[in-house]
Amino acid sequence: MSTITITGGTVTATGGATGAGIGGGKRSASGKILINGGVVHADGGTSAAGIGGGSLGACNTITIAGGTVHAKGGTGAPGIGPGYKGLTGVISITNGVVTATGGATGAGIGGASTVTGGTVTITGAQVTATGTGTGAGIGGGGGGTGGTIRIGTGAVVTASATTGAGIGGGGHATSGGSVTIATGATVNAYSSSSAFGVGYTGLRFGLLSIGGTVTAYTKLVIATGSITMTATGTLHVTAEFTSVGLVKNEGVIELNPLNIVPVTGTVVVITTHDYVVTFSLNTYTMANYTFTLPTQRNVFAPSFTKGNVTFPTPPRGFAW
Repeated sequence: MSTITITGGTVTATGGATGAGIGGGKRSASGKILINGGVVHADGGTSAAGIGGGSLGACNTITIAGGTVHAKGGTGAPGIGPGYKGLTGVISITNGVVTATGGATGAGIGGASTVTGGTVTITGAQVTATGTGTGAGIGGGGGGTGGTIRIGTGAVVTASATTGAGIGGGGHATSGGSVTIATGATVNAYSSSSAFGVGYTGLRFGLLSIGGTVTAYTKLVIATGSITMTATGTLHVTAEFTSVGLVKNEGVIELNPLNIVPVTGTVVVITTHDYVVTFSLNTYTMANYTFTLPTQRNVFAPSFTKGNVTFPTPPRGFAW
């Protein structure tokens, strides 16, 4: 297996007709690629990764431990990963600033078209990953499952996609795979289909464990899977939240209850920290009948403060 090591300087690499910017040619695997520093720009040729496999070539081991890296895949290939229909290996980003964009149906980081996301680990780095078409931001290419994705302490990650998941499986995938976000990680995810899980017409959400701070800026759809919030985890959902799975919430979920949209015939199940608090407000008299209009607050956290939930205004002359 060949080894490519970059330790500094400025490297600009553009793949040939079906070759990776940095990595394999047509039907050739990436070999071992190690980037420790420098400024790197890598664009893949047709159906080839920016960094990784050429068209029909696998991604073996890619490690980015420093530097500033920009990678863009060709049609059907990821920014970082295998070439079109090549197998995804192990991708590790431990430091540096990385921007990765997939070609049509390719993930930003992870799988090519129809290919699983493999194993992706990000710690202590700033990463922006964009999937194109049905490719996930991080995870599977169009039709590919999410694989195993781990985002660790110190990582700041922004992942976006069109009809793939922001992080997880591509559009039409059978599973979102397994995504773990550790304490001390910050993750922002966007997609018109689902911020996490699977993309458009996907089947199973997969598994999502959150110990860090996560924001789903677009809708979050849980289909046949689960979310586990640890005590250190915070999940902000700014749009529609739909679930036919289980949400075990030992942390904090910031969610407008009006955005909860159950699937027909089901209910959204959130366990542990799921409270409805009812307040009796102003008393009214009408036709000699006195009544009080109550109001409610949903708290998906151990306290109002931690859940960023405000109290309603108390009746005049009273305090909560």
